[in-house]
Amino acid sequence: MSLKDAMAKKKSRTSTQKEAAIQEVTKETMKRLNVNIAESKLKQFKGKAATEGLEMSTLIHGWIDEYLEQ
Repeated sequence: MSLKDAMAKKKSRTSTQKEAAIQEVTKETMKRLNVNIAESKLKQFKGKAATEGLEMSTLIHGWIDEYLEQ
């Protein structure tokens, strides 16, 4: 891709794309969290998340954010 093409593409970003790019650049370092959970619950959780088209980590991040806002 030429510089001219790259600049044209950059100018055509939507505000959503710009916001996503900014978030990507300013990402905080991630750490792993291990949780012990019953195998049957894990299977249910994985299945429900997959059925709804969601990632388990996205759900957990949301729940932690909700808890921290209390």
